Parts: sequence; structure tokens; C-alpha cells
Amino acid sequence: MLDLRLLVTTFIATLFVVACSPVATETPTAISQATDSPLLSPTQPAATATPTERPNLTLRFWLPDSLAGLDSVDAGDVLSEQISEFEQSFPDIQVELRLRAASGTGGLLETMNTAAQVAPGALPDVTLLRLQDFLVAAQEGLLQPLNERDLIVGADDFAPDVVDMAQIDNVWFGVPSTLEILHVAYSSTEPTIESWRFDQLLAARVPFLFPGMSENGLSPVFLLQYLVAGSQEPSNGVLTLDENALRATLRFYERAASDGLVSPTALEYSAPERYPDALNEDIPTVVTSSLYLRALGEDRQLQPGYIPTTTGEPATTLDGWLWVVIRTGNEQQLAALRFINWMLDAQRQSDYHKATHMLPAALAAQRQLDPDYAIFVESLFQNAVLLEPDLTNNLTARALQSAYTAVISGQSTAADALSNAVAQIGG
Repeated sequence: MLDLRLLVTTFIATLFVVACSPVATETPTAISQATDSPLLSPTQPAATATPTERPNLTLRFWLPDSLAGLDSVDAGDVLSEQISEFEQSFPDIQVELRLRAASGTGGLLETMNTAAQVAPGALPDVTLLRLQDFLVAAQEGLLQPLNERDLIVGADDFAPDVVDMAQIDNVWFGVPSTLEILHVAYSSTEPTIESWRFDQLLAARVPFLFPGMSENGLSPVFLLQYLVAGSQEPSNGVLTLDENALRATLRFYERAASDGLVSPTALEYSAPERYPDALNEDIPTVVTSSLYLRALGEDRQLQPGYIPTTTGEPATTLDGWLWVVIRTGNEQQLAALRFINWMLDAQRQSDYHKATHMLPAALAAQRQLDPDYAIFVESLFQNAVLLEPDLTNNLTARALQSAYTAVISGQSTAADALSNAVAQIGG
């Protein structure tokens, strides 16, 4: 059985591995031509390997460290068991698992780009990419298009916005695996907050902690609140200026900062993971779904809530990871699809995501969460904003971030911040 924990000990040394020997050129074969039916039924019984059978195909699987559950012994055991059962069911395929850094120098996408240029044979057959890297990889031609008929899941198995993650010009280039969404968490010993509207939260004097800093452009929390306030839906990742929407959100923060409900310290955090254990405090705090599920796994007494907006209605930002096929050889593609289908089984998805404290993408796996949380998550998909990189990193996004920062830090009034933003974008 594969031992993920053993892989962790050699992780640093294997961040970058490419083949140095010449690699034979493979003729690209479209996955859509592979088969007319799913390559694996979710209820297909496991085949029993005989002692004389030997794998004749190696499937190279790169696993991002962010999804490996490195702090969980259970995650390694669950993944090892699922891969071993796959190899028993398909004795001609051996899975070669490699851990990769999810981002940064030597990260997964950087390594793939380098390998594609100097040693294509060193590329993985299958991996998982975060939405931002997925879009870049698709643009650079690293991903193979998928045909829905080859998969055991389809559009009906995901929320509509989750399907949008995986499709480019209505073509599937990935299959959603793991989601990362934003919502509020606060102590379950506190009274339930009935309304998350700006005006009612101000009237009730409810404090609020969130990641207000942005490393590249606009904080996802600000983005969501701005869009809910009435800004025109982004088209092709283009964020436009809506003065009324900006005015409404700036006035909320001006009042909240004046009343001590929002602190300038929020501007020190670029992500919920940067908080100094704020979940121990009795104030509503914006968290990721992963942070929330991990806290519940530690038996913290929490309840979820919506991100404050002008309407108070359910809304969230949507990020996540997608299964993708990289190699172009027909046999490798078929093996990769069989493996993806195996891992997409609802029970396997549920078991692994439970062990890693992450949110599965498929609706069937989400239904195996705590029932109350599953209903809450479903409500958020009524208004979900895909975190495409161009949406938060452009002139308009940076002007909006400057306006929010100036108001929360007390450097500017809402009216002046609005005027400055209009001048920046218009100039």
C-alpha cells in the first residue's frame, strides 16, 4: 500500500523532477474520442488481481501539498487505501504518486511549464490544479479537453457556478474536485444572527473580522460586497465601476469603523488563515470552508453565517481545485480518466474530504456533510462569484481596494474615497 506519510519526508527533495533522457514524441489524441460511455461505473466491483499479473502502464499522479492533508494521519491512510483499491481493480495500471508544492518556486504549475519545454515525458498524466492555475494551464495548452460522456459525473452533479469553473467556451477542461468558499463563523453559544444586512448589523452593533488586505488587487470580501450592492456582473473578468454600489459599501465601513465594529487590523490579513486564532474570540469572522471544517473537526463550537452585504442574502466567492489530464498519449489518457472516475465516486470523495477537512465539489458528496452545514452551503451557491485572477487584479480592483482601505483606516471619508476612486479609474 502506498504510504503518503513516507512521501512527506521526501517532499522537499522532490519538488522538481524532470527526465533528462530524450523523450519520444507522442501523437496527441483527443480524449473525446476515447469511448462512448463512462470508463468506470461508480458501482463497478473490484477485479481480483492474480499473482502473475503485472502492471504494464504507470500512471503519474502529482498531488498538490495543499490537498494532501499533511497534518492528518487519516488523510494519508484514506488516500493510500483508495489508490491501492484502484490498482487492484485495474491491475494493469500502477499509480506513481508524487507530492508537489501547490504554488511558488518549484510549484506545480511552474514545474509543469518547465517540463513541457524541456522534457514532456516528465509531465504528470493527471493532477489537480487550483482555479487560477487551471485557467493559466488551459490558456497555455497544457490541458487535454474532456468529453462529459467519458465521466461518471456531469453538469447535473454540481452547482451551476461550479460547472462554470471547469468549462472554457463550453468545453470541459477539468472536473471539479474540491471547493474553497468564504462565509462567516461565530460561536454557537452566541445567539443566532438572523439578518446579515448592513443596516441591521449596524443597528445591532455586531462586530466583524475579515481579511481586508489584498496582495494583488481587491480583497475577495470587498469584491463580493461590491457586486451584491448592485455592481454590474463582470464580463470576461472585467470589473466595472458602479458609483452607487461603491458608495453603499463605503458608507457601511465608514459607519462600522466609527462605531468600533470593524478594526483597521482587518487590513493586516490577506486570508483567513493569517488570523492569530481569531476563532477563539466571540466575534463573527470571515473564514474559508476548509478553516471552518477543520475547526469543527477540533470540536470547536461554531455556527456559520453569511458575509454582510446590502441585502443580507446568501453569497460567497468560489475557488477550488479541478482534476485535469495532462499527457496526450491515448493509453495514458484512458488510464487517467479511469483514475479520475474512480476518485470521483461520491463515497470516496466524502471519505477523503472528511479526512482533509475540505469541501467536496460534487453535490452527492456534499450531502454527506453535517446536514445543517450542507443546507447552508447549498444556499450560498445561489449567488457565487468565481475568483478569476483578472477580476481582482486590474485598475478598477486596485482603485476599489484603495478606497476601502482609506475609509477603514480612518484616512478618508466615504465621500472622498469615492471621489478618489472615480478619478483613478476615469483618469
